Amino acid sequence: AISEDSPGIQDNNVLIKAGKTNSIIITFDRDYGELVFKRNLSPPSGIVYLRFIPKSPEEAAQYILNLLNRKEITIEGNLTVAE
Repeated sequence: AISEDSPGIQDNNVLIKAGKTNSIIITFDRDYGELVFKRNLSPPSGIVYLRFIPKSPEEAAQYILNLLNRKEITIEGNLTVAE
């Protein structure tokens, strides 16, 4: 996780790093959509914005796994908002 590897890293640098490593950003921070769409920063492979507060880390992990397993949802190349 980038928060462990680079604590305090700025959002725009997270985008750059994710782009270089072909990574998908999974976040509770809505600023990534603004950085990509309003400030025209290069998007990573995908962004999943979780717009809810999970009761536990396990709940968030299960939600993400369920989301990734849904065939009708394409994460790569998109900003996916999960509520």
